[in-house]
Amino acid sequence: MIRRVVFAAAIACAASPGSAADSPAIEEVRRAWAACTAYRDAAADQWMGWRRIHDGGYADFFQFWDQGADGYGPSVLERTFLIDGIASETQTLCYRPDGSLAFAFTQMASPDMAEGAEGALTREGRIYVDPQGDVIRVLGKVVGNGFETTLDDPAHQLARGCWDLDLTPTRDAVHTAYLAELGDIEGSKPSYTATPFDWCGAVK
Repeated sequence: MIRRVVFAAAIACAASPGSAADSPAIEEVRRAWAACTAYRDAAADQWMGWRRIHDGGYADFFQFWDQGADGYGPSVLERTFLIDGIASETQTLCYRPDGSLAFAFTQMASPDMAEGAEGALTREGRIYVDPQGDVIRVLGKVVGNGFETTLDDPAHQLARGCWDLDLTPTRDAVHTAYLAELGDIEGSKPSYTATPFDWCGAVK
């Protein structure tokens, strides 16, 4: 189970990658994330899950790159939601070879809905998790064309508010979520309980 003990929360400019302010625990998460993205990119078509398109501009994708329970390598879950044709959210969760969650990266994209604003925005969240399941850092920002700002900047507003993230704590829990939706070979569907995490609320 994820233990929601926030060690540090700030917007992304607080500490650049590899800076002296970063602890060994943060550096370990960064290495895990690099391994996860390298594996996913090298095996782009080797995922299990679904891609479902619904009416009204809605869709949900569940793509899981799984290297198994034997500790061979990292695993990656990518969930994508299309929201009434105006917004989208992609949530990427990175699992260490031992199956523990290391990092979650979430991005919601939409037009800038603030009065008088133009262009598109992306709300980005980065959640760092140590091997014991403690959330140790939460970063968040809004990115536009040539600028970055805080999540609550009234001058730039996304079409949808910040979603809680299902911080699925282990690789095994991802399998349960998959089977709860599609069923196993015998048609059984286990119970799955999400682990909602208010990451926007954790960014100070």
